Parts: sequence; structure tokens; C-alpha cells
Amino acid sequence: MKLHTNNAFSVGKQFPINIITHFHKPGDEYQIHSHEFIELIYVYSGKGYHTYKDATHNLSEGDICVIKPGEYHGYYTDNDSTMETYLVLFQPEVLREELFNLSNVEEIM
Repeated sequence: MKLHTNNAFSVGKQFPINIITHFHKPGDEYQIHSHEFIELIYVYSGKGYHTYKDATHNLSEGDICVIKPGEYHGYYTDNDSTMETYLVLFQPEVLREELFNLSNVEEIM
């Protein structure tokens, strides 16, 4: 299984966030992989499937998935489906202070 590195996806210390749009054609498959960064997947349109922790789940417009560093996942479309996604890739440090502040709010916990 492939490991996507910070350097390969331009997610580094100087600019810790990268946003990628991806159009999945019918029958596209993004192989099972992991990465060194957090990946937020937003399904803008269409439908497909997401494989995560040895289970496959339907994806459709409006769905959001968050994948932590080191977790394996992949996604694909049927032969008659397309899917457009926005991928927000970022370093965990980007949210560290925000998550710490949220942990002090009892209503959220």
C-alpha cells in the first residue's frame, strides 16, 4: 500500500494546507493508501464508494470524511457514476490550538 508524503502533496511547514479538486470518471479507482497528513474529503457531486477500515461505504453529494495520518483508505466509482471531490490536506498542527480550546467547552464534549 502506498504512503502519500507531505512533500509529494505540498503539505509542509511553510504552507501546512493544500486543497485539491478531483473529478472521478466512471470506473475510477483510487487505490488503498495512507498519508502523513490529515485528509478531509468533501463530496461535491456524484456518488461513489469509500473503503476505510476494511469496510466499504456509499459516498454521495454532501458527504464528508476525515482521515487521520497513517489510516488506510481508498475510493472508487461505479462504471456508470462520476464523483467530484474536494480534498483538504493539512498538518495536524493546524488544528492543535483550536482542538485544545474546544476541549474546554463542556457543551461540545
